[in-house]
Amino acid sequence: MPKSSTDCPQRREDLEINPVEDGYVVYDPGSERVHYLNATAAVILELCTGQNSPQDITRLVQEAFELETAPGEEVTGVLAQFRDEGLFR
Repeated sequence: MPKSSTDCPQRREDLEINPVEDGYVVYDPGSERVHYLNATAAVILELCTGQNSPQDITRLVQEAFELETAPGEEVTGVLAQFRDEGLFR
């Protein structure tokens, strides 16, 4: 069954994303807010392409950081925070 856009978070295209030493600084021109993302949150934001489900993102984060267990709760929390902050389209 194909993934729908509601299943796969996609970050907004109008966000201004600037890499910094320990993650990203993201400016949201719509709300005029600045978000500071640590390295893990930056990776999660990069994976929000509209093609990856939350389960895919969790697996990819686990692989990227070579974690023994899947960080499901952590990824879910970050995705919820991104959604609450309006970073998804």
